Amino acid sequence: MRILLTIACWTITWSAATAAPVRQERLSVAGGAELVTWFERLPDGSELPILSALDDKLSATDAERLRQVWVHTYAPPSLRQRAEGAVPFLYHRIWSDAGERKTPPRPILDMGSPSKGLWQRVAMSVVQAEVIHPAGALARLTTRSYGANLGEYKTTHVWEALDIIQPASQRGPGDAQINGELPLLESRLELIGHLFSGLVSDEALPGFYEKYQTEQTETRGHNWEILRQAAEENALNFEPLIIGGVKNAFAMVSISRDDLRCDASPHPGAFDAQFLKIGNPFTDEHLCKWTGYASGDVIPLAVYSLDYAGVPLLLVDFRRVAGPTRSEMTLRAADEVTTGVLGLSGFGFSHLGYRAIKSSWLFVHGRHGSATNRAMRRRAFVQLRHALGVDEGLDPELRAQLAKRVEMLDIDPLERSWQQEVAGARAQYAALVKSARNPRGLARLVRHDREQEALAMAHGPGARVLLRAAAISSFGLYRHDDTLTPGKLEQLAQKRRETLAARHAALPEPGDIQAGE
Repeated sequence: MRILLTIACWTITWSAATAAPVRQERLSVAGGAELVTWFERLPDGSELPILSALDDKLSATDAERLRQVWVHTYAPPSLRQRAEGAVPFLYHRIWSDAGERKTPPRPILDMGSPSKGLWQRVAMSVVQAEVIHPAGALARLTTRSYGANLGEYKTTHVWEALDIIQPASQRGPGDAQINGELPLLESRLELIGHLFSGLVSDEALPGFYEKYQTEQTETRGHNWEILRQAAEENALNFEPLIIGGVKNAFAMVSISRDDLRCDASPHPGAFDAQFLKIGNPFTDEHLCKWTGYASGDVIPLAVYSLDYAGVPLLLVDFRRVAGPTRSEMTLRAADEVTTGVLGLSGFGFSHLGYRAIKSSWLFVHGRHGSATNRAMRRRAFVQLRHALGVDEGLDPELRAQLAKRVEMLDIDPLERSWQQEVAGARAQYAALVKSARNPRGLARLVRHDREQEALAMAHGPGARVLLRAAAISSFGLYRHDDTLTPGKLEQLAQKRRETLAARHAALPEPGDIQAGE
């Protein structure tokens, strides 16, 4: 009950705060489709393209469907970057290519066929476990380092786009809803880090979407309460931060100069750092001579993310600048040593003992306030870095100090700096717009997607496999007639209407989850 009251309090407190300025733009594509793009306004007045989705309307607004999705802040690494990502124990960038993109980027998701590429990934996982893993430490280290860095880089930037466009689904009905499919898009983006996410049906997505929204709100409220209590019990100040229009996601703990014991008098009570993860500020002599950023008589100590499930996640320690970075490096190095060098993967009966020990260690440390989920730690870092890049309301000096420290958390060799990410996103969007205006560009992709959709409507999975095998075995001499006649298009439109009606009945209305809290 107390957590629910806390949620209500900070919801009311921040209701007047403006969300990050995000707008939507539609660009017509030949064949009756539109390229929907979300833009975010930057402090200098320019705009950053975040995400684009191909909205196939079939020349009928009641039969539209989202298909291909592009995330512009994610750029496929160059060959040099990929080689760098395969180097074990390398936690710094050597090369960072952000050149002009001449060709359209590849979609990261097909809403009409979310399982595309699934079995290739499963096959690679099997090869990694059964072929590469027994080959020796060098093979394990390089392949696992490459796979982890590349997958992590892609997934976290998909989540970055999700965190930006998510408020659009809470503004009520309108053009931004894309016929009610925006919650489905958000659910697919959230699931993209899971191996078998493509097997989740569209019918099951509404329940996942509602559960995800509820859990995110509960996590933020839970962490808010933990951090506030920990700060108050240690005689520190707790302050919520709205950075880049992102509400309820970050908080700062600080100390007043008047509370420092610079006269060497003892501080009453012991300092509990279980959830704060910082050193005792009352015994720190450097704070008495603090020359860094301070807001009046208040000295900032640390900034936390409230989105990490279980505990507040320390992102910035103003006194131990490299502290969070060293902690992250230690966790990753330990994982590479156990999995890559020692070959303890946790798979198979021979590794059951290691798996039990690791699970117990993670459980105990998680209960004691440690952040053990690598993907979620990186998601929090990317979210804070992006929020600082688009922020307009934070104290400029504080924002500069935070941005400098957050960049130190970037230990993925495939990651780019904020400036390179902005330049790369604009280059990718420009190439995509050029393709949208080319009759042989996105228009061909729209036509191919419709042919595949009509084929799936007319034939089951087994029949489609046989047709594909016949085309391959005949070297293309045989090809099933996929011509989209007006009759087929009308059948396709009717099928979409029925599907959309079923989705509308299952999806929660915008604002229902917030109102139910």
